[in-house]
Amino acid sequence: MASPDTRQRLIDAAAELIHARGYNAVGVQEVCEAADAQKGSFYHFFDSKEALMKAVLTDRRQGLGAFFGALPSDVPALESLALMYDAFAAAIVAQHAQDGHIRGCPIGSVGAEISTQSEAIRRAVCEALDDMTTTTRKLIERAIAEGDIPPTSTPKELAERLIAYVQGTTLLAKSRNDPEVMRELRSGCMLLLGVEPDRIQSLRSS
Repeated sequence: MASPDTRQRLIDAAAELIHARGYNAVGVQEVCEAADAQKGSFYHFFDSKEALMKAVLTDRRQGLGAFFGALPSDVPALESLALMYDAFAAAIVAQHAQDGHIRGCPIGSVGAEISTQSEAIRRAVCEALDDMTTTTRKLIERAIAEGDIPPTSTPKELAERLIAYVQGTTLLAKSRNDPEVMRELRSGCMLLLGVEPDRIQSLRSS
């Protein structure tokens, strides 16, 4: 009987291959070979490649939850928002350092590629992005309460703008294959929130 460890190996292998090359370019056999698993084991856990992709996205959501949960709670929420952007930027830099290519956001890339091909995957991508938006909204609500973000727009609207901005900067960095794009556009993250970019530095020095 296939072990749960085999299932996770299949998910991890698929996540790596699809992030590097795209969903449509990766086949079940290739995933099995990368995971050192038999096709029988694959179909024991997943009835299709689409089902595997949904599992990959669920795994990504759990990883995002762990990341957001690890953001420091003892610093101003505005600083946590900046740390969130910096973490995404660091991931882009790490991708480029690994093999000279920027793969982009693993969730956004899959959504852009196959949301029109698979309703199930579109929903899974939407749920993952909704998780990011909800967590960001809560940080924005706290930053408004702390007086660091002006309440000129609703927290939900600001959160959606911020997630769209991060996804957009990631796409620009990917299309140019230049991780410096993330650094160059960092100030726009704060400006979207109605905050001057040097506000973070003043928070850290206070």
